[in-house]
Amino acid sequence: SGEVLLLHPTSSATPSLISAGQDGRVIGWNLASGLGYEIKNLQTQPRTVAIGDQQALIAWADDSGISISCLQGCEVKKTLKVIKARPSALAFHDLDRSLLIGGLDGRIYRWRFMDEQDAPTTEAHEKMIERYIGHQTMVSGVVGHSVGRAFFSSDWDGRLIAWLSYTADD
Repeated sequence: SGEVLLLHPTSSATPSLISAGQDGRVIGWNLASGLGYEIKNLQTQPRTVAIGDQQALIAWADDSGISISCLQGCEVKKTLKVIKARPSALAFHDLDRSLLIGGLDGRIYRWRFMDEQDAPTTEAHEKMIERYIGHQTMVSGVVGHSVGRAFFSSDWDGRLIAWLSYTADD
């Protein structure tokens, strides 16, 4: 009943995909039958959405921050509120252990949310958000490489930048 923000193919034997809408509804679609079923209702109006490739995770950005939750069967949610820039693009990275966030400020942020729970000190906890500066205009897209060492970002001027994450080896 609103703008579709994301279409994500699933890896099941039956051809299917998942859609996420601006109304907060996440719907699974069986392409053979054309039938859809609600997987999750985010109870908000997200601006941008990402779905994990390796794990059943969903991330979304709305007025309250950036949140991550499982797609089904849990209410556990992590929310990030420290990024001041409005997110324009999201993508899971590093085998779904971190989240790439493209900002309207031209920066890319990498939230290492899985490692965050093991951070022993406040200083270590603050290092779980990495900042990458390289775009002069708003980031239009982010995508992670399948093995997690690199990721890519694009902006509204048509630039494409490849990045090695700070945690990648030399």
